[in-house]
This record gives sequence, C-alpha cells and structure tokens, in this order.
Amino acid sequence: MYGLLGFILFSIISFIGFYWLQNLSPKLPKYGLLPNFRLTERSGKEITLDNFRNKVWVADFIFTSCAGICPTMTMTMKELSLNIDTSKVRLVSFSVDPETDNIEELTKYAEAFEAPKNQWLFLTGQKLKMYSLIKNGFNMPVSEGSLSQEEPIVHSSKFVLIDKRFYIRGYYDSEDISEMNRLVKDIEKLTKSRY
Repeated sequence: MYGLLGFILFSIISFIGFYWLQNLSPKLPKYGLLPNFRLTERSGKEITLDNFRNKVWVADFIFTSCAGICPTMTMTMKELSLNIDTSKVRLVSFSVDPETDNIEELTKYAEAFEAPKNQWLFLTGQKLKMYSLIKNGFNMPVSEGSLSQEEPIVHSSKFVLIDKRFYIRGYYDSEDISEMNRLVKDIEKLTKSRY
C-alpha cells in the first residue's frame, strides 16, 4: 500500500518538477515576422510561406558558384540535418545569386551535398524579390560587389531559426560550434512548443 502511494506521490512531484523546469528555460525572442514570398524550389515546385505552416525551419543564404564560405555553410547544414528530427524541421537554402542559380544548378549543388529532397529545400527566384526578402524579411545583409573573387556577393554566414508561425527566433553563426549546439537546443524547444 505504502509502496503504491509513494510511487504515485513521486510521479506527481516528478511531473510538477519537470513542468516547472521546462518553464524556467528562457523563452526565445521574436525578431520579426516573415512576409509571404513566392519562390521556386530545385524541384521546379512553387514554394510560399504557407509551405512551412506548423513547421520549424532553418534558413541560410548561399550561391552555387561560391568559392568562399558557402560550401562550408552547406556542410554545416548537412551536419545539422544529422542532429535534428527532419520530420519536424525543414532546412531551406536561399540563393543570393538567383540569376545564375536556376533549378538545374541548385539541383546539382544539392545533390553534391546529398541534401534530402523533402527535408532540405533550395530556393531561387527573381533577384529583386529575393534581395528584398533577405534584407527586409530576414534582416540579413546581401549585395553584389564584394572585394573578393571568392565571394563576389556579400551575404551572411548566419543560420536563421523560424518558428511554426513564421517568427524569426534566432540568428546563429554557422562557423561557431557552440552556436550550432545552441541552435540544436533551440530547435528542440520550438518543436516541442505548440507554436
């Protein structure tokens, strides 16, 4: 009798403690709400913000002819895909050189990194719309005319975390291991969250 009562009491206290600890973890800030967009995926399919409804996703900004940071960013995204539940999270790479990065180029690039088609999207579109989305939606820098031949387009190497309701919840330096570990933890928080 006392054993059963003790077990029930222990279970209740454990549940309350777990719930209390979950609420102690700091909430992720909201950096802004993404505007809708209409872009083309490497498959040729049209993608809008609605395709990500109720999904947590991570975005980065690359271009296929980049000889600088882009291949490293893409490898980091690939490693990230191995550390998260990709059935609940989408990875999205936006081209900062959409005039060059047509669906054929994006497909070759994605296949070179063995990017799974359904979980990792590669998007391109009209340059003005893409740059506006990156600058005004994601609040990230992008411009042509860099001083480096390896990086003729200036863009950020940060990953962006977006929640199920299209709010930006974090920016993470893709070159910093501790930042990538923090990203994995923040992804877990958001996938467990109702929103």
